[in-house]
Amino acid sequence: MPRPSELAANDNLKDIHFDLDRYDIQPGDARILGANATWLKAHRDDLMLIKGHCDERGTNEYNLALGERRAKATMSYLAGRGVKVSRITLMSYSRERPICIEHNEACWARNRRAHFLVKNKCQICLDEGSDLVHELEMARALIPRPRPACPAQLCATPRCLLRSPPAQA
Repeated sequence: MPRPSELAANDNLKDIHFDLDRYDIQPGDARILGANATWLKAHRDDLMLIKGHCDERGTNEYNLALGERRAKATMSYLAGRGVKVSRITLMSYSRERPICIEHNEACWARNRRAHFLVKNKCQICLDEGSDLVHELEMARALIPRPRPACPAQLCATPRCLLRSPPAQA
C-alpha cells in the first residue's frame, strides 16, 4: 500500500458519519457506501485507505480504538458489496485531524467520520530502498505471467514492481 501522503481524495467517494461513541453504519450512510462500492468496483486498479476519525471528546486511546472500529465497519460494509478487502488499508486518526475545530455538536458530528483516499495501483513505483519492495516482489511472484503493463502507462520508473517484466531474449 502506498504511504498516506501518496493517496488523494476522490470526489466520487463520499465520507460517511457516525453517531457519538458508535461505529454502526446508518441507513443514509449505507446508501453513500453503496455508491462508493459501485465506483470502487468500476475502478479495480485503485487502492484505498479508509481513515476512521473521532471528535475531540474522549481519551486518545479510546478514540484510536473507536476510529479503528469505524474504519473496520466501513471496510466490512464495502466488502459485503463486492469490494476486495485486499485493496483496502485502514487507519485511525482518532481526534488528531478534525475538519472542523469549533467546540459544538454540529462540528463534532462532522468530525466523526470515515474518510476515503485512493491511488491507482499502476502509479505505485518504489525506490530500491523501500520497505515494501520485498513484500511486493513476493506478491508479484503470485501474479500469473504474462502480465499486461499498466494500462494508463503512468509509471515511467524502471523499478516499478507492478509493470510487466522485460521480455526475455
